[in-house]
Amino acid sequence: MVAIYETGFEDYDAKLALCDIRIIQKLNDWGLSGQLEVGDSLVNQKIPVILSLQGQSQPLVFDWGKGPGTYGGQLVSPNVQDTSLTVKVFQLNNGQLTQVDMHSIHLALVGDTAVTEPEFHKESLSTSDNTYLYYMPISKEKERIFKIELQGGTGTSERFISGYEIRTKDWYQVDNTLKSLKKRIELIPTEEQELVKVISIFDLEQDLFKWLAFLDINVQIIVTLMLLIGIINMGSALLILIIVRSNFIGLMKTMGAGNAALRRIFLIQAGYLIFRGLLFGNIAALALYFLQKSTGILRLNPEVYYLSEVPMELSWTTIVLLNIGTFVVCILALMVPSYIISRVNPIKTIRFN
Repeated sequence: MVAIYETGFEDYDAKLALCDIRIIQKLNDWGLSGQLEVGDSLVNQKIPVILSLQGQSQPLVFDWGKGPGTYGGQLVSPNVQDTSLTVKVFQLNNGQLTQVDMHSIHLALVGDTAVTEPEFHKESLSTSDNTYLYYMPISKEKERIFKIELQGGTGTSERFISGYEIRTKDWYQVDNTLKSLKKRIELIPTEEQELVKVISIFDLEQDLFKWLAFLDINVQIIVTLMLLIGIINMGSALLILIIVRSNFIGLMKTMGAGNAALRRIFLIQAGYLIFRGLLFGNIAALALYFLQKSTGILRLNPEVYYLSEVPMELSWTTIVLLNIGTFVVCILALMVPSYIISRVNPIKTIRFN
């Protein structure tokens, strides 16, 4: 399956591709790789077959069917009719041979023809170049044609990776996990004598997390402003209640009610209003959340915000704590305007009525 993805981050979309890891391993030439090649000239009047290898620095041993040796090539008679060669590649470690790859080649005589080019040349018969015609001049007038079929080895690229990615269940434990891994495995050499290094996503994507930190600051500012607006509105509502119920306050004072008891009554009424506001606000917020999650109706310009739609995340713990915190802060903030009750003169309010 082939598809185009879009993250909203232009820098990532321009340089990242999601594919099979085996493709990456081959593109980066990790490990040992190579192929058999037929030379473009004769050596001692014979055709050279050479194993060309890349990506290996350790000692290698080759077996062409006659026992291990250090030669990576063989000579084939130009008069051969049909023959096959197989070479096994071994790695030498501490005196022990370990097979790491195997390649095969098949040469079949097609025949002689008039010279088309006075030099050795090839004519591919497949898109992978594993099958081709090999033209070998044998005189000024003739050239010999062989059909070459190659069966390449798998190499050792599948044994190599650029690193492991470890995911933690708790996002806030990334730093602790990083410190623990550094103590255990950092700077330990691999089989290739390369040192292992442990880094976190915060180090790899610093620009991204700086951008997210700015968003967190915006959220804090917005929540603070909303809380201040709520406090001001509730303070105004409480003052209106006190003014409207001033005759009630005066009557209750003449009957012996204290200021503390009256403040408690109005704070209970204000708390009821706050509770209703929080209830309707939560219903509207949850409805908007589920609507956005299911439809993505709130869109963004990815060129500006790096996102195509407004992201939303639901945390019940955060919602509960935010509601409790808002309720408590508003009630505490209303303690100050409630003291206006103590300044209400019962004689004046009763006379006014």
